[in-house]
Amino acid sequence: MHELRVITRITNISNIAEFKKLFREASLIAESEQGTLQYESYVDEERKACTHLETFRNSDAVEIHVNNVAGILQEIVKICDLEFEVLGESDEKIILLAEQFGARIVPYFGGVRLS
Repeated sequence: MHELRVITRITNISNIAEFKKLFREASLIAESEQGTLQYESYVDEERKACTHLETFRNSDAVEIHVNNVAGILQEIVKICDLEFEVLGESDEKIILLAEQFGARIVPYFGGVRLS
C-alpha cells in the first residue's frame, strides 16, 4: 500500500496567532509519531488562509495521528474553516474517519517519485 497524503485547505482564520500556536503544538506531536512522514503548513496571513500538507506511512499512522491531535483539532475548528482531501488507497477505517470530517477521498492512480 502506498503512503497516504492529506491536504487541508484552511480558510477564514479568525486568529492567526492562535492558529500558529495550535499548529506548533500539533507539530510537536506529529514529530514524535513514527508513521508521520511530512507535516507542513503554508500560511497566507493576508488572506487568513493556510494549506497544510501531511504524509503518513499507512492508514494506521493516520488513525494514530488523528487520535493524538483530537483535542487540538477541536480548538482549531473554533477559529477557522477546514476542507480535507485524502490522497491514496484508504482502508475502511480511513474512509469512515474521512466521512466524519467531510473529507474527499481521491484514490491513487500511478506515477513515479523522484527523490
